Amino acid sequence: SERRVELAGEATFAVARDTSRPFLVYGNGVVTRVLGTQFTVQAVPGKPTAEVSVLEGRVAVYRQARPAEADRLILTPNERATYTLASGQLRKGLVDEPVLLSTQQTPPPTFEFDDTPLEAAFAQLERAYNVDIVYDADRIRHCTVTASLTDQPLHTKLRMICTSVGADYSVQG
Repeated sequence: SERRVELAGEATFAVARDTSRPFLVYGNGVVTRVLGTQFTVQAVPGKPTAEVSVLEGRVAVYRQARPAEADRLILTPNERATYTLASGQLRKGLVDEPVLLSTQQTPPPTFEFDDTPLEAAFAQLERAYNVDIVYDADRIRHCTVTASLTDQPLHTKLRMICTSVGADYSVQG
């Protein structure tokens, strides 16, 4: 009735959706229920935390000991859940190195900015990486960026854009 994996270590899964037989990964006190297709679970015995990060699709993550619906986190691409065994705390956040999402866009985004309004550049990054970029629209209303950032990771793109306008950024959550 279910596809169940008990994991001690780290594994990346690509799972075919089958609503009649849910796919569940148990490891280090946390359960990951597949709602999508591709994710990584780190549940190393003896490590104080367990982590689940999503590459594609969606997963639900919850404590094995408290599987209540209200305690579940739904993760989408470039999001991570960290479960701390000692405190029993389950937190949602951004993966360390967000990756460009698989896209149906043809051609894929290039991140070639030529006197592009900062708001438009941020909007393109948000769509491409499934992140929220919060900024003061009034303060950047007249700011533009000219840069070729196609081959740069997200954090480098953000650092370079912020440096160009005398700003900085931080990751929240």
